[in-house]
Amino acid sequence: MVVPATDNEVTHVFMTIRRLEPSFPGFAYGFLYATGSRRRRTVAVPYNHGVEKLQSVNDLFVHAWVPKPTPSSNIVDMSVGRVVAKSMPNTLVLLAHTYYIVYVPPGGQGVHSINACGSLRATQEWAGNILVLKHGKRKPIINVDKEDSSLVDLLVSAYIDYVGACKEYIYFHVLFWSPAAFDSWKLSDNFGMLELRHQYHGV
Repeated sequence: MVVPATDNEVTHVFMTIRRLEPSFPGFAYGFLYATGSRRRRTVAVPYNHGVEKLQSVNDLFVHAWVPKPTPSSNIVDMSVGRVVAKSMPNTLVLLAHTYYIVYVPPGGQGVHSINACGSLRATQEWAGNILVLKHGKRKPIINVDKEDSSLVDLLVSAYIDYVGACKEYIYFHVLFWSPAAFDSWKLSDNFGMLELRHQYHGV
């Protein structure tokens, strides 16, 4: 799948999804940080075909915006990573809503461009698109809105800098899954905003 990188490409994919709207069971709206975009974009993320009721982020076709890497000799991770942000960076202050950060893991970034989205303020480099989805209190996924934008910019930028500063973690594929899918193991961290749960799973 072609990675939508520039604003024009993001618009093209967005309009293509909207034209195909009747064929999808539903949509959720999230923020996309495309590698060549001037700013974050609000994009439609389709439900996977066959999903009648959205149960979790796993029911969304995130690959429309964060495609898996194409197989090659320099790619070691063919999956897409996810991490959940529950509190402010470097604090225990809980957020009003949880956010899912969907990204290409460092082991799968060989074919992706450095992310130069104008809304990011990270000091570390990051390759590939980043998609952010919002968890509701009564629904598994709710649409992002304008009021989320500054906070999400901060969360994503802080996460990129955290991973960049912790080189020993970059070969971990960090995923968020339902609690029932995990044992009691957690990756301890001093970042504060993240509950990191580790599992290998090709999404």
